[in-house]
Amino acid sequence: MPDHAALDRAAAIQRQFEEQFAADPNVVGIGIGLNAAENGPALNVQVTQRPAVGQLPDHFDGLEVIVIVVGAVSPQDGI
Repeated sequence: MPDHAALDRAAAIQRQFEEQFAADPNVVGIGIGLNAAENGPALNVQVTQRPAVGQLPDHFDGLEVIVIVVGAVSPQDGI
């Protein structure tokens, strides 16, 4: 059963993270997923290329930041 308080807190932290990092053109998505230990929430950050060291934090306000390189993202007709 999900811990609703932890998910609510993670959503608030996600909004703060978005305010600070969403303008980076390398960042194409920010969501909530499981941390590496699979015992709590983490921020999943999708980027076009691996960020330079220190460009994105390893943790943000107590949540692990998991960076996922997805490559270039572009809209497609018909979707």
